[in-house]
Amino acid sequence: MEPQKQSRLWIYEEAVDVLVKNKGTSEIQALCLNKYDQRTYSHEQFKELTNLRFLQVNGVNLDGNFWNLLPQLRWLWWERCPSDFAATNFHPEKLVVLDLSWGTISEDWGGWALLKEGGGNSEANIGQLLNMEKQMRLAGHGTGTK
Repeated sequence: MEPQKQSRLWIYEEAVDVLVKNKGTSEIQALCLNKYDQRTYSHEQFKELTNLRFLQVNGVNLDGNFWNLLPQLRWLWWERCPSDFAATNFHPEKLVVLDLSWGTISEDWGGWALLKEGGGNSEANIGQLLNMEKQMRLAGHGTGTK
């Protein structure tokens, strides 16, 4: 079966191919880019992923206007999230789980305001993440973030 016709893309090469060649469809509910990759993906590459609920990326950046994109996104796992977040209007309204492990972000990171505007339960998760990061620093443990 062609990758864009599957509901879950767990194989890295297939997921990259779907995004790079703009083959996304509403059938895709999960997209996993779990290998470290410093590419930048544009809003155009996510335009047709209207039913995406789970997104795992590692090191990538997002660029462009994400207004009304990713309306079903509930779980964002973004390892090594870059500090120079380039997307605008990134408001995943149904976001419940946010994992920004090993990122280079700080409390004044530009993405916080955008994610908080999304609504749902994401704001509570963001606050918990920042508090946990502060506690880890105070206790002398590294978190992988700055």
